Amino acid sequence: MAKALADAEDFLKKEELPEALRAAREALAAFRAQKAKPSEASALELLAKVQIESSNHLDALQAANQALKIFKELKDGKGEAAATHTVALAHLAKQSPEDGAWKAAEALKMFRKLGDKSGEGLALETTAKCCAMQQDYAKGLQAAKDAAALYAGLKDGAREGASLCLVSEMQVGLDSLDEGLQTAKDALAKGQDAGNKELQLSAVDAVVAACLKRREPEEAANAVQLALDRFRRSDDQKSEAELLCKLAQLHLLSKEPDQGAGPVRDALAVFRSLGDKKGEAKALATQGQILLEEQDAADALRVAESACELFKDLGKKGVDGYLAAFETVVNANLMLGSVEEAFSVAVETLKSFNAKRERKGEAAVLMAIADIQMSRNDLDGALQTLEQAPALFVTVGDKRGEAAAWSKLAQLRFVKNEPGLALRAAEEALSAQRKLGDKAGKAAASQLVAEAHFLLVKFGQGNAREATRAAKDAVSIYQDLGDRAAEAGALYVLANAQLMSHANTDAQTTARKAELIYQELGDGRGQAGALLLVSGGYLGEGEFTEAKDAAKEARDLFRQIGDAGGEDSVEDFLDTLKQYESGQLNRSDFMGFYMKTGELGEEAGVRRRPKEKAVDTALSTIEMITPGEKNQKSTMVLFDGFESRQARAPGQRAGRSGSAAAAGAFEEGLAKLPPPKDQVLYSVRWVQARAKAESDTKADPKLPQKIEDRRINISKDLGQPAKSFGGRCGPTTRTFYAMGEQKGV
Repeated sequence: MAKALADAEDFLKKEELPEALRAAREALAAFRAQKAKPSEASALELLAKVQIESSNHLDALQAANQALKIFKELKDGKGEAAATHTVALAHLAKQSPEDGAWKAAEALKMFRKLGDKSGEGLALETTAKCCAMQQDYAKGLQAAKDAAALYAGLKDGAREGASLCLVSEMQVGLDSLDEGLQTAKDALAKGQDAGNKELQLSAVDAVVAACLKRREPEEAANAVQLALDRFRRSDDQKSEAELLCKLAQLHLLSKEPDQGAGPVRDALAVFRSLGDKKGEAKALATQGQILLEEQDAADALRVAESACELFKDLGKKGVDGYLAAFETVVNANLMLGSVEEAFSVAVETLKSFNAKRERKGEAAVLMAIADIQMSRNDLDGALQTLEQAPALFVTVGDKRGEAAAWSKLAQLRFVKNEPGLALRAAEEALSAQRKLGDKAGKAAASQLVAEAHFLLVKFGQGNAREATRAAKDAVSIYQDLGDRAAEAGALYVLANAQLMSHANTDAQTTARKAELIYQELGDGRGQAGALLLVSGGYLGEGEFTEAKDAAKEARDLFRQIGDAGGEDSVEDFLDTLKQYESGQLNRSDFMGFYMKTGELGEEAGVRRRPKEKAVDTALSTIEMITPGEKNQKSTMVLFDGFESRQARAPGQRAGRSGSAAAAGAFEEGLAKLPPPKDQVLYSVRWVQARAKAESDTKADPKLPQKIEDRRINISKDLGQPAKSFGGRCGPTTRTFYAMGEQKGV
């Protein structure tokens, strides 16, 4: 049975995972029959490693823990250290970096006690990878540097180079870009000296990452081309084809799909000549994405379908690639106007994954189906589909997918006007992001929490304090990450939350910070929105002249960038300011703005004042937030807005995420779905219903009026302007929603 164990190791090195799994299980069964505990533990540890590579994370964790238990019973220190490290690797693979770092630290202590330098280096590398997943780059940098120094002492150039790649990743994460680039080049040199092709490819990836962070895509392409030339001279066709694919993907990322067409075509030819099905599938998937980006939907569909067939033959190892190609299939059908065909393909794919009990595939397809349903305006169907996703993600240990599913559920609950359920989903997303250690994800989820509290105000359940706290968390995280565009958006949200709390001076300060960042970014639309928040702060303080000045500055900015809707909206606000100043409206009622962003209409830039009953093709609409009368409100419905939804935004990836039984019931529902609904033309403007005054005496506009806190929220969220490609605020469209009966709050 020692041979079976050796065979399993050999199959694992060759990435022949089904054979490796079979051999490891045969060895384990034989050792158990012989009651050979040391060999059983070794077989369990190897089985765990195979399961990790096969993406069976929970099975891997179970096998590794069983091996660890046996090694402890045998008092085998070396085996215990190795098994502990394998447990850490399993946690890392299932996206549990906190648990992974904890186990890696335990393994590190054991290896040091044993004097095992090689094991110590492996534990340090795993610690660095866990830190990278948590975006704790400072701690990860120290671990990676320690590993590199240790391997240098051992004269192991290949392992030292691998650790240097990690060092580069941490440096780039800390924005030490020059250092990160140089470290990546040092790693590349180590790979060349050692003749290690795998290390050279990893080092090239590190160089590319540093160049892209430096916003030097041409330098990144040059690095790939230089490595490509080296492999061509050495007649290493497989590495050459892999680099050709990388070059094509780089052009795709740089929005130069035409430049990537040639390299990916060459890569495809090489992979086919080598009989490399995995490489061929990857090249076809990339080619499909390029064709789709070039608007050649028919060819993109054909190529992506071929990629799906090849990935399917690879089993579990091909699931991730299959899902990427499947997304292209769906999007190509949608581009061709074949929504029903896209839906049918997705349902058939769901059935296939369900039959194979491939939960990760099920999850991703369910998320894609939900996108298609939303494109058909079937929000109820999309919600039913999405609700199956979180449980599936938990089953496969995919924290990132779980967080994405909860976030999408929260956003859909916003659209459905169910803020109570939106808050629950947003809090689940935040919890998943915390466990994952994804700081940017945590910030985005914090903003969802703030928005949900904002929406709940109209039901007497919202908490302005919680909205402010969550928004502050988002601001702090984005500042730590150095993401200026995201920080500006979070400051916009925070300023609105402060206006909700009538912390008007704080709101002005926050809005000014957002304005400065938007100005630095050259984002006129974001800057104008921030100026409106400044104006709102002045309004709250009764400083009407300053409020008008700030609003006029915002109007002029909208006019400069040709945003007719934004200009109209500010004109509306200036009209309303007169009512506040005269005492017709109570300034204590004012609680903030909502700015809805969307795609540029065909007739954008056409002014609409005076208003006409026509489809609103303007770009921006900003609406005020005010409380309404208790138990009473009046509405003025103006059918002058156009709402439509797309399956997904350009560049947005399908999420991943149901149970087998649920999927069966779900499929029955799919067949009964109604035809796509017509697009809805509407815009709803909420107007406060004013109670008759008990006297004819007008209120002093300079003094806040004492009123009961019975706020009605007229927006869908706190209103961070949506981002277009490149991080700027996208063009905006007039989209509001009626306050239908709340369900499930």
